[in-house]
Amino acid sequence: MTQSAIGRFDGPPINFIRLALRARVPLSIVTMVCGALGLITSFAGVDIFLQPLDGRSATHPITGLAMIGLGLCILKTRRFGKHGLWRIMVLGTILLVCAARVMDAVLSWGTGAPALAALGPVEGFNGRFSIESALTIGAFSVATLVRQGNGRVGGLFLVAGLALVFTTVLQMSYGLVFFNGDVGVLTFLGLLSASLAMLSIYLHRPFVRVAFMMGDIGVQTRVMVVSIVLIPWLSGLGLTWSGAMEGETHAAAMISVITCAMLAILLTTSARHEGSVAARRRAARELALFDRIDPVTGALNRFGMTEVVEGSWVDFRSSGAQFGMILMDVDYFRNIDATFGAGDPDAALERVAQSVQGQLRGTDALGRWGTSEFLILLKIKEVGNIDIVARRLRAALADVTGPFCAGLTMQPATLDIPLGISDMRETDDAPTAAIMRADQSLGLSRLDETSTVPVMEFEEDDVFVFSPDATMSDEEQFARDAALDMSSEPEEDDSKDVQAA
Repeated sequence: MTQSAIGRFDGPPINFIRLALRARVPLSIVTMVCGALGLITSFAGVDIFLQPLDGRSATHPITGLAMIGLGLCILKTRRFGKHGLWRIMVLGTILLVCAARVMDAVLSWGTGAPALAALGPVEGFNGRFSIESALTIGAFSVATLVRQGNGRVGGLFLVAGLALVFTTVLQMSYGLVFFNGDVGVLTFLGLLSASLAMLSIYLHRPFVRVAFMMGDIGVQTRVMVVSIVLIPWLSGLGLTWSGAMEGETHAAAMISVITCAMLAILLTTSARHEGSVAARRRAARELALFDRIDPVTGALNRFGMTEVVEGSWVDFRSSGAQFGMILMDVDYFRNIDATFGAGDPDAALERVAQSVQGQLRGTDALGRWGTSEFLILLKIKEVGNIDIVARRLRAALADVTGPFCAGLTMQPATLDIPLGISDMRETDDAPTAAIMRADQSLGLSRLDETSTVPVMEFEEDDVFVFSPDATMSDEEQFARDAALDMSSEPEEDDSKDVQAA
């Protein structure tokens, strides 16, 4: 691999977003392991090198259990969908314990009252439940808890937790105490791995994603982040070794505040710049889409739809966005139009596209995939969303006031609307795999009775039943008509109308 430019190398680029997504599992496991090892070493009275603690900091039992619970919740965090009840209970318990520790410290400092014994030293164990650990674990618990409900609030708590971890780094590097100290080595390692794991589950937020992006914006952001963090920290470390930082807690705190403020400004500015660049790219794509529109239906043609699917595939592999697909064959609707309407196949395709397009959002896409096929691309949060959209599409096509049925001269009693559904999966090598599954699902849906939807209520002698496999023999038709005559006994004129239809 040869270097071709500053910061660039020949060969495939590194996908930092994919690396961060995959790192969530090992980092959360490291957090739990650090919590468990901290409990063991605290109980045994030794450090990680099996040397006696001799009064040094150790992992408090509450800290160790909270780290294990937090790591487990991060490990089980899903990109989409709601939290399980057990995760809410675990995170809520951790948050309450951490809040109690902080409130106890504030009251003890303000009133001089003794601290609660339940939050103090535990018999048989070493170490104390430090304020740094309580604040950091509490902030990460809130960020994990509200991630899917209110991502902005969760982002603020994520930033607070990261700032506290950086403050702990300064505290341990410079030999200073900001709060009450007593952060053991295993506790610090667990908090550090938890902070990195939290970044991986907040990659959907722009201010986090911009630091992991490919391209010039991502590279520049990563270089600036490393510079903003390392330069002040190394400068303070040099002053510490020279003795100039001894006891200068305010100077170390100023380094922490300045570093965090500069990082916040950098990430916010980079995220806004990336957003403006993305907006320009979207505008350029919209202009280019005019050459990718099917003139008959107004939907994307196959070339345009292929570009949209490939772009969604890149988003799926890089940022973890979820996408679903619905494949629909409209040959049946053209036969319906020829039987009950004007018989214009292009008009039937146009009205089907109008009925479907009215049920989609701006993030979805509709394209004419073949002569009589439509492909629908959906941006979803979970796979169950595809079924919801499929039911909505069936209802829209069977709506007598909708574009399709409103264009028919006579209304059929039922419509068979088979839809093939699929979603992009991690095991797929290309987006065509999801399209092939949708095609297979379409074939199975043709045999499923749930794809038959009633159009409206009719009197029995006015029912027109249309089937895509209308291959009844004369004897079967006669038996069906005779059954209708016996059940309803229609008048002669009405019978002729039914037979003519």
